[in-house]
Parts: sequence; structure tokens; C-alpha cells
Amino acid sequence: MIHSRRSCVLLVCSVSLVGGCLIDPNPASDAGESSSGTSGSGTDTAPLPTSTAESTTDSPTTSATDDPTTSAADSTTASPEDTTAGTGECGDGVLDDGEECDGDDLGGEDCTTQGFDFGDLACAEDCTFDSSACGTMACNDGMITGLEVCDGMDLAGQDCITQGFEGGTLACEPMSCQTFDTSGCFGCGDGVTNGTEECDGVDLAGETCMSQGFGGGTLACAADCTLVVSSCDGYFEDFEDTVGVMPAALMVGVTAPWYVDDVDPIDGIYSARSGPLPGGGFTDLTIDADFAAAGSISFDYLTSCDNGFDFLEFRIDGVLDLQATGVAPLANHLVPVPAGMHTFSWRFNRQAFGNEGLDAVFLDNITLLGGAPI
Repeated sequence: MIHSRRSCVLLVCSVSLVGGCLIDPNPASDAGESSSGTSGSGTDTAPLPTSTAESTTDSPTTSATDDPTTSAADSTTASPEDTTAGTGECGDGVLDDGEECDGDDLGGEDCTTQGFDFGDLACAEDCTFDSSACGTMACNDGMITGLEVCDGMDLAGQDCITQGFEGGTLACEPMSCQTFDTSGCFGCGDGVTNGTEECDGVDLAGETCMSQGFGGGTLACAADCTLVVSSCDGYFEDFEDTVGVMPAALMVGVTAPWYVDDVDPIDGIYSARSGPLPGGGFTDLTIDADFAAAGSISFDYLTSCDNGFDFLEFRIDGVLDLQATGVAPLANHLVPVPAGMHTFSWRFNRQAFGNEGLDAVFLDNITLLGGAPI
């Protein structure tokens, strides 16, 4: 009697797979298939795989490395996208190994660190330094280059006056050519009497009150580098300290009195000016002085009146010593004076009705050398 049966299907599952089982490709057929063969003891079975590893290798679904989900996750975790780093190539603007520079990134270098004196360092297309705009100063070659302000005799049009001095010889500092040497320049306030200065600070150029014609006293120097004799023995009046008031030592006439003028001064801010006169009048300014020894009197004057008709007249003890007329420039008058008491007077004598100039005369810097007002 022939027995009919269904062969068992052996499933081998890989422990590394989920639901990945191998099925025997040739299972025993139905009873019909069995009946066509020979009778036997019922020991027919499907062949078994040799090993689980072999089955895993043969299956295309068993490789963990082939799983696209697993690969994408691993790749994302291991290599996150870097948005700050350069590409590592020349021209990306980031200084990388092997590059001297890249774009504007010079790595902190400039012309001076490259051994030059001035200029603008740049980066070439091959990421090497471009120093074509850098330069080196050659001080004392006679040509102004780079940071030089002068070079040898080339002073770029500068001189002592443009540097704020009154005169002298400007030079170029020979070590760097970046500064001027002003040691040969001079100016009021530098403590050295030079040029047209009468003095400078305590440097009075050897002058004293006595050398200026006074009997003694203390000579000084003004801020404008002119001598100040106001502390010398004698008398000096420049009207600058009067604040517009005629000094007490000078006496004025009743008619058209002289006054201190700050509108048309002939020196400084203030000068003495004759009062306004009609034609045919005169006005006097007088000072009395005592000369213990022979000395002198001097003063500056200016006339601005009808030439040949109006006059400035200066008298010593009533004797005419000076007469000036017309519109004339500033002048100085100096005359020796013997010892004793003396009267000095200045008169504006207007004889005509014609007008010329300011119709006035002016006085300034009255100096009594060896004499004192009384």
C-alpha cells in the first residue's frame, strides 16, 4: 500500500535578519508526485543549508551595509555639513596650508613685515604675496619717496617761515628723511636774538638802560622781541598803558587839546594826536623835565596836513628845533639836551584854511634820556 504525505518545509532564519527565512526551493510535491516514484521507507527530505553564514551571504537582503536607511543615517552622523571652512582651494578667501595668502586674508602680513618700508601688500591669483606696491625708502638720494617729507636739498618747497619761524635755514633730518631740521631757524620767543629782533626773552643782545641813553634802571624785552625801557631811569612814553588818557606829565592847551588816539595811531595801539583846529589856530603839548646830567630827547612823529601852510613845530625852552609839514611818513627826531631844567613843547600850527590829509599831527615814543619829568 502506498502512503501519501506532504513533505515538511524546513525554514532556516538568519539571526541577523527580520523575517528573512530561506525556503526550500524544491519541497516534496503532492501525493500525486509521490505515487509516481518508488515505494520506500518515507525518508525523503529537502536538502539542508550547510550553515547560517552561508545562507546570509547568499541572500541579497541580509547585508546590513547595503541597507540604504542605515547608510544614510551613519553618513549624516559621521560627516555633518561644515559651513565655515573653506574649500581648501586657492581663491576661496580662506588661508589654507601651503598658501601665503588668499584674497583679502593676508595672514596678518603687510609690506613692513615683508622687509619693505611702506606700501600696500596684496595677494596674487596663485595665493602668493604681491609686493609690487611696496617700496623701500632711500634717504639721502635727493628724491622724496614713500614716507619721506624731505630728502637732502629737496625740502618740498618748505622753509623756516612755512614752519612757523621768522627766518633762518631749514634742513632735512638726514637719518630718516621724515622730519625737518629746524635748528638753523629762528623766531621771536626762542630765547635767541636773531634777525631784526632787538631782544628775545632774557637775551638783550648786550643792551642796558645806559646803552639806551638812560641813567640806569632795568632793561627788559617785550613779547614782540622789542626792548622795554619803561623801567630805566629817565622817561619814556608810548601811550600804550594810558588806556586813552593823556599822561599827567604831558600838559595840553585849552584850545583844541591834544588827546590819545586809537583810530590812527602811528605805532602800537595808541598815539598822541593834535586836537581839531580851524584855520589860523594852534594847539600845544608840553613837558617839563630835569636833567641831572647831559642827555637827550627823542620822539616819533607824523604829519598829515596842508603842505607849506600847516606845521608841526618842536621847541626846546621856546627855541624852534624842528618844523615839519605836508603829508609825510613816520619819522624820528633825536636831539641832545644839556643838564638842567628844560621845557619841551610840540605845536600844531594851522595857518591856512586848506584841507589836506587828516589835518593833524601825531607823536609817539617820547624818550627823555637822562632826564625826568617834573
